[in-house]
Amino acid sequence: MILVSTRDAKNGPGRKTDISDAVWLRQLHSYSLWRGSFRPEAEIATLRAYMRQRERLVEYAAVHIQHM
Repeated sequence: MILVSTRDAKNGPGRKTDISDAVWLRQLHSYSLWRGSFRPEAEIATLRAYMRQRERLVEYAAVHIQHM
């Protein structure tokens, strides 16, 4: 089992909600047509979350300063 980007899965034919399409997606995976998504290690994921939160807070602060 691999984690697949939704952009890649969306480009595949058909709907992705019923069982027949799940079988189709599994068959495509068996042919190695799906590329695995990048999943960073836990420490890097935590650091990235902190950096995103900090960036969001800085943006919100700038908006509030403009309102004043």
